[in-house]
Amino acid sequence: MLQIEQIPFIGEIMAVSTAIIWAVAVILFKKSGETVHPIGLNLFKNLVGVLLLIPTLFFLNQLNLRDIPLNDYFLIFVSGVIGIGIADTFFLNA
Repeated sequence: MLQIEQIPFIGEIMAVSTAIIWAVAVILFKKSGETVHPIGLNLFKNLVGVLLLIPTLFFLNQLNLRDIPLNDYFLIFVSGVIGIGIADTFFLNA
């Protein structure tokens, strides 16, 4: 079976692919932002992301929570709400 470490220039390929995918995503967000309000677009984007994240975590067997204080989970959640909820809404509004 081919290991990812055996693929030549995999890091460079992934870096360029990420840039291309982000460029396409920005264009699609711009086009969809012409007809959908930024808050609705952000809620839909986040809902799709969560719905795809859960099966991915299950498939990769990563559903276990780490043994860290509950306060740390709260800070991570608040950071996500601020970063994704507010900043992405500003980005989509722009």
